[in-house]
Amino acid sequence: MQQEIQHINSLLEQAKAKIKKGVSIKKSVNDVSVREYQEFNPLYARACQIRDKIAVHAEGDEFPEHLFVVRAPRMTKDEFDYIKSNYKNETRPVYLDFFNTVMRIFHDSNWSIDWPSFDEDGNPLAQYMENLPIYGSEETFTRDIVTHAKLTDAMGVIVVKPRTIKTIKNDQGEEVIDNRERFEPLPYYFRCDQVLFYEEGEYYFLLSDEKSEVDYGGRKSKEGVVFEYHDKNHFYRIEQYGRKSDYNFRVIHQYSHNWNRVTVHRLKGVPRVTKDGVLHVSPFYFAVDILDLVTLNATNLQTIINNAAYPYRIVYGDECDFQITLSDNTEAACNGGKIFNSDLNATITCPSCNGSGLKSRLSPLGVMIIRAPSTEFKGDAELKQDPIKWVEPSTNQQDFLKKKIASDEIRARKIIHLHSGNSEASAGPDLATKMVLDLKALYAFLKPISDQIFDLKSFIICASGWIRYAEESKKMNPVISYPVSYDFKTETDYISQISEAIKAGLPPMVIHSIMFRFLQSLYYNEKRTADVFSLIVSADRLLVFDSQTIQSKIRDGLAEKWESVLHDSAIIFVNEMLIAEPEFFDKYSPEERKEKLIEAAKKKAADIEAARKASAGASAQSRVNEILN
Repeated sequence: MQQEIQHINSLLEQAKAKIKKGVSIKKSVNDVSVREYQEFNPLYARACQIRDKIAVHAEGDEFPEHLFVVRAPRMTKDEFDYIKSNYKNETRPVYLDFFNTVMRIFHDSNWSIDWPSFDEDGNPLAQYMENLPIYGSEETFTRDIVTHAKLTDAMGVIVVKPRTIKTIKNDQGEEVIDNRERFEPLPYYFRCDQVLFYEEGEYYFLLSDEKSEVDYGGRKSKEGVVFEYHDKNHFYRIEQYGRKSDYNFRVIHQYSHNWNRVTVHRLKGVPRVTKDGVLHVSPFYFAVDILDLVTLNATNLQTIINNAAYPYRIVYGDECDFQITLSDNTEAACNGGKIFNSDLNATITCPSCNGSGLKSRLSPLGVMIIRAPSTEFKGDAELKQDPIKWVEPSTNQQDFLKKKIASDEIRARKIIHLHSGNSEASAGPDLATKMVLDLKALYAFLKPISDQIFDLKSFIICASGWIRYAEESKKMNPVISYPVSYDFKTETDYISQISEAIKAGLPPMVIHSIMFRFLQSLYYNEKRTADVFSLIVSADRLLVFDSQTIQSKIRDGLAEKWESVLHDSAIIFVNEMLIAEPEFFDKYSPEERKEKLIEAAKKKAADIEAARKASAGASAQSRVNEILN
């Protein structure tokens, strides 16, 4: 371990020289505060800046000052201060839609996990991961924390380590790990600004959010800096002690897991190979520049709207005749907005007209006073224009910006494959091809994200298993089936597609497949309802046709009457079978269920035909009896 400690001390010296100033420094540029990151590792500053840019649209309520380092032409400081004070985030819904789209990979129908049997009490690793301290379960942590962290901070890491490490004193009085209880390993998220030094897959030197106890201001305070060092077999804690200003640290060996693999995993994203190493970038980042334009234009639009909401009023004014009394009881009058004050030996601004040289002719209630003509004065009778009028700005700029903002948001959504139903579906012979291509593009975009998330899931389980059960965990690790197909459209998208496909006269097979995906999107999380609709969709050949078309097919011999009965009454038949056999779906295979549903429809069709014939025979006999009588 001496070699590791030497390496830690070397990294610690580099970290100490910079950590005193903080991981970042704020500078003022054009009266705007800009954050600059230090270079702990060659990719550190770039990773943090990318994370901050994404956070503007994914998380931030804070004003994005870096977008306003150079103000718009002719923007005054007052306008800038107004924008900053009243900033509202306009782009967060785009990220929310993107996040929710990615979250659909976790639908139960998309993936599975198979835990091997271990003993009569079950798989202990499975039980632990399904009842994880703090988070509730590993699945909850992966779904709710890992996914968002990965989509906003691709260079962040997940660290699996014991929640606590209990120690006891041995016979020699030394502090040693208490092996009487198993560790409780937990996954922890470390932001990219906490990953100071690393060699991928070999070691990670991290800045912890924890604080150690130091002497500060004459008292003990939890303000000391804490680092962590993880390599393939060991975990060290490096904590500050003594006086805070001295920056003294001690290296504490926490434990040796001997996994021969670092219990740290990069969140990852789209890899960029640079001269300094691989820089992972969230796929969402590729839409950030356009979303920045949306933010800038939205703030400018709000400023224009506010200016337009308060039109200018133009009125006639009289020459200001305000006077002040000086110490010698003489009067000094306003002259073009200025008054010479001999007491001060200086020219001051007139307090009445505020330097304009004119006084208002509006009364305290806003009434314009018009002077009447007299024998000596013509008054205002000869004024050739209205004495008061309003000047309102044109709304052309507002309309232009609204269209620009909407257009840019659509462009950003397309980059991350968030298409609205209206933009996707347009009637015509190419609709089916367009739908298929869009779906394939979406799969290709989401597949790497999905695989990386499930890689993290597998890592968390395996690392936790090793820390808790060591070599024995290899027999407990599950087999995880990653998602290979997805359903990402909303119910509204499918309804729009079905409508347009019918209008375009697309083949029933295409309409049938869209309708099947629509039903899946409605009932994917309701197992019994999903089973019912899957059965109906598989059995009802006429599902996409209306009643008029179905009757036409029966007349032409292209469909049987029992198929029409099945189309109209499938839900009733299924309910009747469930009443007769509550275990119907568990008892029969999908093919057997389909046969029984068709059999019920044929029986009902036969009963209807027999009743019809009996009714027709009774009517004929009745007519014969009438004739005989």
